[in-house]
Amino acid sequence: MIALLLLIIIGVVITFWFVLAPARITPIVSNQANKILDCEVRIGKLDLTFFKTFPKLGLHVENLTLINPTKGAQSDTLAHFDDFIASIDHKEWRKNKSVILNEIYLKNGTA
Repeated sequence: MIALLLLIIIGVVITFWFVLAPARITPIVSNQANKILDCEVRIGKLDLTFFKTFPKLGLHVENLTLINPTKGAQSDTLAHFDDFIASIDHKEWRKNKSVILNEIYLKNGTA
């Protein structure tokens, strides 16, 4: 019985790893962010996290850059963060398909 339970748990973990792997969700989130925001969004690496934002679901982004080229501006970079963590309301996302950010943590950023 324990062996069957361990096999099921391992199967679920492997499935989540392949479906929610950073290489798969980074382009999806990047494309959606570029559609929603009025500037270009560059994402280095994105992970879904549950432990850093417990009990909420979170997005952990490494090297997040927001770019908006403007003629005559000193720089085209609006903001850059080495580490960006946002917790989302997963109940609202499941019910209404809307993303509500509850908390945002920024580390080593410039704007």
